[in-house]
Amino acid sequence: MPKGLTPQGKLFAPLRAFAEQLTAKFSAKAAGEPEDQLKPPVDRLFSEFGDIILQNIVLKGESALHDRLGRPDFAAHSNQLPIGYVELKAPGKGTNPKLFKGHDREQWKRFKNVPNMLYTDGNEWALYRNGELVDKRVRLAGDICADGKAAVSEANARALFHLLAEFVNWTPILPGKPKELAAFLAPFCRLIREEVKDSLKDEKSPMHSLRKEIQALLFPDASEAQFADAYAETVVFALLLAQMEGANVLDLRNAYDTLEHHHALLSRSLEFLTDKEAMKEISASLGMTQRVINEIPPDLLKGK
Repeated sequence: MPKGLTPQGKLFAPLRAFAEQLTAKFSAKAAGEPEDQLKPPVDRLFSEFGDIILQNIVLKGESALHDRLGRPDFAAHSNQLPIGYVELKAPGKGTNPKLFKGHDREQWKRFKNVPNMLYTDGNEWALYRNGELVDKRVRLAGDICADGKAAVSEANARALFHLLAEFVNWTPILPGKPKELAAFLAPFCRLIREEVKDSLKDEKSPMHSLRKEIQALLFPDASEAQFADAYAETVVFALLLAQMEGANVLDLRNAYDTLEHHHALLSRSLEFLTDKEAMKEISASLGMTQRVINEIPPDLLKGK
């Protein structure tokens, strides 16, 4: 990495390499969905950005699921903490949800609840928090599908550096009063609920089996929507109680064990609802929920 450059300037070379790699991919008409061509270059760009700002940034890929809205393409972590999501769109689609159609529009209805969400189609980048655009979109000078390194200017690198820094340095803005907690946690509860509802569309999903088991034992008349609501509310409440009891809620095993001392039934319920198979369906939404609950001071939960 060249010496004497500002941090913003150090992103110029990786961003040019990013554009060059994508031009090569699209010029070769590589097989697969256009979004898939973006995944390795975006992953590498974030890793190099992390090196510049001295943070360990990891993008964990989420698998696309046929006939389901699915999860964002990447769950982003900085220094092992969940910070948000990255959603990729085919070059040319842009990052303005008002222009999305069909599947992309339906996805946005879910993703707008996310507190820190980065959209990119390679040429354009935009950051959203709870559905609101943060600052301005960053648009590259050229086209990453055709222009190679020439698609990127130094001004682009500076602007994108600031946008990525805003994204990776996200921290929850916590409520100041106990009565505000319900509204604060509602978007995270909705994220879990929507992932549960989505997974129930597939009769082969682990969540579908879990629902049948709970329905047979406890709630024979519960609809899928009622099950999803109850599932999300139980998980969030259990994590809140574990946080109040002093657990490390980023570690589910620690949350189970902490609850076991005074809330054995809730401990077992949380463990049952977040077993290894269920986690395959809700890992994205649950990770962010754990992160924000971990930030809530126990005294706030106790009403002090």
